[in-house]
Amino acid sequence: MSHYQQHILSRYCLSPISIADHQADFDHQAAVLIPLIKNGDDYDVLFTIRAAHLRHHGGQISFPGGRHDHSDPTLCHTAVRECIEEIGAKPDYVLGSLPRYISNSGFEITPFLGVFEQFPTLKLSPDEVDSSFSVPLSFLLDARHHVCLPIQKGHRILDVYWIAWNGHYIWGVTAGIIHTLYSHIKGINVSSERAARYPLQR
Repeated sequence: MSHYQQHILSRYCLSPISIADHQADFDHQAAVLIPLIKNGDDYDVLFTIRAAHLRHHGGQISFPGGRHDHSDPTLCHTAVRECIEEIGAKPDYVLGSLPRYISNSGFEITPFLGVFEQFPTLKLSPDEVDSSFSVPLSFLLDARHHVCLPIQKGHRILDVYWIAWNGHYIWGVTAGIIHTLYSHIKGINVSSERAARYPLQR
């Protein structure tokens, strides 16, 4: 394991996985899995492009994930289940979780980091995913690639992030989650996550 990989793993100890962490109301909770794939001295982060025919967010770039199902014992289980359903692969292990991310639609999204020791054989679900691509983690952890656009919505100003990679434009919730991952791994002490900065719209 390279020094860079050791640094990433050692820094990623912010939120131990525990059922007790997720005993709140699940009605508006979702989870995503950030697939982190070992590639030499770096990692690749896998993204999916949602099927164009989907009613919500069709054609957008995302991580495998979805709404919590009441049969899921934890949100971590939700993230792994959705990953298997969408890309046909299960991570070798789940390293931890990031702070919950509040979407404009009012969902609390918990991102989990799933590590793959090698690039998995993908079996994309045509019902949910059109295609996939990967980006080096080192690229995503370079803040020069994070473009923050303030968007006025009612009486609030929302921070919308954009990241461009080889003709792909990662934005919205997915880019915001990447920026949260960047902030943690780089040890940046942010004042609070979006839930504190912008109250939920009811």
